[in-house]
Amino acid sequence: MESSVRKYEEPSLQVIGSLKNGTDRGQQYRRAEVRSCKSSRKQGERRQSQSAGRRQGGYSSLELPTPGRTAMTPAQRRRARRRRERRRRARIRRRIVFAFCQVILIAGIGFLFYNIKSGFEKNNLFSSGQDSLSPASSSMQSSPSDATDGAQDGASVGGEDGGMPSFWQRITDGWSGNGDQTYADFCGLDEVEAPVKREPEEVLRRLEELGQENEQIAAIIQNYEEFPDKMLEALANNPEMTDFVAGYPTASQEASGGLTDMEKNQEHPLFLQWDPRWGYASYGDDSNIGLAGCGPVSLSMALYYLTGDDSMTPDVLADYAMKNGYYMAGTGTAWALMTDVPGRYGVSVTQPGIEEFCLKQELDAGHVIICAMRPGDFTASGHFIVIYGYDEEGFRINDPNCVARSRKSWPYDQIRWQIKQLWSLGKRGNSYGTQTGNDDAVTGSGETVRVQDTRETGEGEEEDASFWEIVESKIWTDE
Repeated sequence: MESSVRKYEEPSLQVIGSLKNGTDRGQQYRRAEVRSCKSSRKQGERRQSQSAGRRQGGYSSLELPTPGRTAMTPAQRRRARRRRERRRRARIRRRIVFAFCQVILIAGIGFLFYNIKSGFEKNNLFSSGQDSLSPASSSMQSSPSDATDGAQDGASVGGEDGGMPSFWQRITDGWSGNGDQTYADFCGLDEVEAPVKREPEEVLRRLEELGQENEQIAAIIQNYEEFPDKMLEALANNPEMTDFVAGYPTASQEASGGLTDMEKNQEHPLFLQWDPRWGYASYGDDSNIGLAGCGPVSLSMALYYLTGDDSMTPDVLADYAMKNGYYMAGTGTAWALMTDVPGRYGVSVTQPGIEEFCLKQELDAGHVIICAMRPGDFTASGHFIVIYGYDEEGFRINDPNCVARSRKSWPYDQIRWQIKQLWSLGKRGNSYGTQTGNDDAVTGSGETVRVQDTRETGEGEEEDASFWEIVESKIWTDE
């Protein structure tokens, strides 16, 4: 009986533990599922609220409350916006600086390559120029009848009638200076183009063209290192300077020689600033009268026309201007030279109107007009010329830098816009305007002497040394 009846036995601890663990594991699974659903729902709600906030211009995701963080106060939101704005501006500044540095770097590289290329072109130009100009000498032995073809480009003058020798023949023969002709007649051309500013490589190309017609210019190109850049540029603008430029390497910087008898017999002789008698003399910033002395040369012409004093050559006035501060470094001859110096020779100075009838009125009174010119037909920078008369075709001028431009009459309408300033010089007691000037004169030796002033008592008085100081407010110009 006992064997057939199964007795109740309490479960062991192992069985009880397994049942309990199973129940707990199921509960854990259910709880984890619930938490996952809640988390997903909260994340979805948070994304929706963030999207709605961005669409409405509200807070960004950084400003929305997140689990474990408290909501940002308005002050905190303002500070956050300011931080973001500062960071944005800093990024913009960095980009601007970076772009600027890139531009500077590219410009520097371009400038470097340009200089390298220009150097190669310059060397190639001279090498090719020397090769192409070598046979030019054989073609330069032309007769006077052949000079017509070269006159159009400023390399030679003459006509088919043989009335004037070719430019190269006149240079070969040389200027005797014995009175049979003036230096202007010796080197002048029939036509010279208006001066223009040229880059160094353009100067060389122009000289190469002239060298094909002129053996002396060809020789200058082959030895271009011996000549200043400004002198080569001046020669490119005016082939009349060939004789002067060719003599530069061996010339003395001292002036030598006065006016010739033929010049003294002329009423209005032309003085050229690049005349070898005074053109090599020092004047200006490491320059000479031939390149920068149009102011003293123009004044020398005007004073000679009015006084007949042949001791006041261009070199004397240029030396006087340099010693007394009438040349302004880096600028040119001061306009004050035209008003201060003439009075020391008994010459009055006025500044008439620029109208045509005013100019003719001054010239009819026997006056001479000095003009400061703007860039145009006479200069590419600044220049002085002299107007000494007029005819039916226009005004007669003497240009100290060009013979060809001094041989023609200039209509008023053509020169009116080029005149920057003018001074009318006349003998004292014969002036329409207020006279300016002073009562001392400078002799050919550079000494200052007193000149009687008919407007006063006749007793000249020595001027104080401070009189010679230049008023800085005056305007000046020169080539």
